[in-house]
Amino acid sequence: LISKADTRLKAMLTFVTSFDANYKKSKHVIPAEYLKVQNTKSFQN
Repeated sequence: LISKADTRLKAMLTFVTSFDANYKKSKHVIPAEYLKVQNTKSFQN
C-alpha cells in the first residue's frame, strides 16, 4: 500500500513539475488544454 501510494505521489509530482515548466514555456496554449481536461473530468464525475 505504502509503495503504491508513494509511486502515485511521485508520478503526480513529476506531472505537476513538467506541467509547470510547460506552462511557463507557453502560457497561452497550456491553460486551454488544461481546462479541456478539467471539463472532461467534471463531466465524467
